[in-house]
Amino acid sequence: MDGKIHYWITGIGLGASIFVLLGIVTDLIPNPWFVRMIPKTPFDYFFLIMNSVLLGSYIAIHFYKKSVTKICDTATYSGGITGFLAFGCPVCNKILVLLLGTTALITYFEPWRPILGIISIFLLTSAIYFKVRKT
Repeated sequence: MDGKIHYWITGIGLGASIFVLLGIVTDLIPNPWFVRMIPKTPFDYFFLIMNSVLLGSYIAIHFYKKSVTKICDTATYSGGITGFLAFGCPVCNKILVLLLGTTALITYFEPWRPILGIISIFLLTSAIYFKVRKT
């Protein structure tokens, strides 16, 4: 039982670290270093919390299973990146601005952010599910 507690603490610590790091970078946690160009929405906070919890859980399960196989890693990476795009400020993302421009981001990308958040939750949840089933 004590061995499992170590992995619970690892998952909670990693989830909290991901929450703080991504929350600061996306200015969902107010800070003096980053400024958000579009207003924050409740969806942004929801997707930040869900992605932090799911990524922390996945990493803890990965360490617990001591799996050297790369099962579900692609889904996890895709879910993490998609989640970051879902709650991050699209205008603040310099790569997206370079590729699409600010007008295209606000017009075409902004309305799809909640859909990206749902996709990221689905990808991360399915990665956890299949990681747990793999023995």
